[in-house]
Formats: sequence, C-alpha cells, structure tokens
Amino acid sequence: PFNPGEINCALTLLCQMIGNIIAFIGATSMVMSTPYKDVAGIDEAQMNVFINDVIYSKIVTGMCCTMIFGNTYYAWMAWRMMRREKTTNVCTLPYGINTPAAFAFIFGVIAKAAKEAAATGMSMEEGVLYAWRVGCVANLVSGFIATLCGFAGPLIVKVAPAASLMVALAGLGFTYP
Repeated sequence: PFNPGEINCALTLLCQMIGNIIAFIGATSMVMSTPYKDVAGIDEAQMNVFINDVIYSKIVTGMCCTMIFGNTYYAWMAWRMMRREKTTNVCTLPYGINTPAAFAFIFGVIAKAAKEAAATGMSMEEGVLYAWRVGCVANLVSGFIATLCGFAGPLIVKVAPAASLMVALAGLGFTYP
C-alpha cells in the first residue's frame, strides 16, 4: 500500500537531483570556459552559447536518461522482491548522481582536459568537445571498473571487516545528526 511518506521521499529525491544538476551545469560551464576567457578573438557570448549547447544537448540529456532508467530498474527490482517475499514493506535505493564523484570528474577530469586543449592550441569549439569526450571516456572506464568490482562484492564482504563497509554510512551519521 501507498504511504504518505513516499511523497516526501520522492519530492526530496527530485529536489536533490535538480539541485545537483544545476550545480553540475554551473561547474561544468565554468571549467569549460575558463581556459578560453582571456584568449583573443573569442566572443564570450558565443562561447557560452556553444558550451551551453554541449551541456544541455549532450550531458544533461544523458544524465536524465540514466536517472530515469536507473530509478525504473530499481523500482522494478523492488516490485519483484515484494512479489517474491509476499510483503509490501520493501524499500529501494534511489538511483541518482554520485555528487562527490561528479564533482571529481568535473574538476579533476573535464577541467584538466579543457586546460590541456587550450594549452595545445585547440580552438574553443574543439577544446570544449575534447573535454566532453575525455569526460565520457573517463566515465565509461570508471563504470567498467565498478562493474568488475561488483563481481568481487561477495568476496569483499567476506574479507573486509564489517566496520569498514559502513564508513559512508558513518560519514552521513556524523554529517546529519
């Protein structure tokens, strides 16, 4: 059965994801434009239009498609679990953007790629697309590594102390008392 708390949960997730996306758009726009701000002959308004086109047509659409697919998949898994265990007391993990990892990609990968592109003499358009492509490849490699590590999950759970597996949860507990 439906509980009123589910509306609160859904709205909280929605607002958090919207806030994250807005922050990521701003950060990505900043790191892609910074290397080209002082370059002679570049119209800043046209640069911002081009960067926004890349961000909204490629990055944001990809994030949104991924979040829709991921949340649908998790909801389907929860529904299957409800049927299998004959209970309605089932919760699913909300699927979304890993905020610390996203900022690490923006400032550690995309920013460095944009700076490298500008330093090697690429045009603004080439440099922005290069930074976007480097970010895509880094994300793909990261996903591949995470998938491989997922197969090692049962072994990690057996070998690692239980306390080490709860570090992220403990961090949340200290952050939000």
